[in-house]
Parts: sequence; structure tokens; C-alpha cells
Amino acid sequence: MKALQLRLQAIRLIGAVLLMTMLGCSGGVSDIPSESMAREYVEKLVATAPVLAGAATVDSFKKTNGLKQVENGVEQYILEFQIEISYPKGLMPECVDNSHYNSKCFDVQLNGVRPKKIGTREVEHGKILFEKAEKGWRVKGPL
Repeated sequence: MKALQLRLQAIRLIGAVLLMTMLGCSGGVSDIPSESMAREYVEKLVATAPVLAGAATVDSFKKTNGLKQVENGVEQYILEFQIEISYPKGLMPECVDNSHYNSKCFDVQLNGVRPKKIGTREVEHGKILFEKAEKGWRVKGPL
């Protein structure tokens, strides 16, 4: 009976050690950056981009691929994504057709802004570069 109790204690101890080892290996730092971290970055980028003037919102975000790499001894991760952006009020909708074309519309298009009709929705693709730091992943910037 005592041998059985010792054996059960040993099994519990091994189980506890394995669990602690698995938790300890993660060290609180994920192997790859989270999709939610990438989404937050993209949403902030879209919301604060001067060229969009607050006219765009991110309706959906989906990670499509990822690649781990090491550059100059620093662990990096390239996260590829697809987003759906909407323009509820449009983006300079008066410049979409030529009926209200003026110098303002001309200047905007020279700067690479594509005017959008009210309610326009678009699917865009992009990449974000992450760097692994001591306390976890951080965004390095868009690619």
C-alpha cells in the first residue's frame, strides 16, 4: 500500500514538473507576434494617416502568412495580412468624378491620394516587420 502511495506521488510530481517546464519554456514571450498586436498597429496607422484624414476604418483584419528570420542576430517576423477598409463618408467624394473637378482635387491626386465614393470598401494587402526584444515582440514598421 505504501509503495502504491509513493508511486502516485511520483506520478503527480512528474506531472507538475512537466507542466512547469512547459510553462517555463514559453517564458511569457510568444514564439511569434500576435495577430491582435498587428491589427492594433494597422488600425492606428489607418486612423492617423494624414492622407486619409480620418475617413477610413478597418472593418476586418486577417493574417495571411508569416515568416521568421534572423538578421544581424536579431529575431524578426514578417507578418503578411489582408484588411478590408471602408470609407463611410468617402474620401474627397467630390473629386471622384469630373463634375466638381477643381485645383484642390488636382493637388490631392498629384500627391497620390485616390478619392473614394461614399461607402467605398476596399481590400488591401500588406506586411509588418516585428522584432523580438527581451520582453516580447515589438513592431518595427510596415514593409
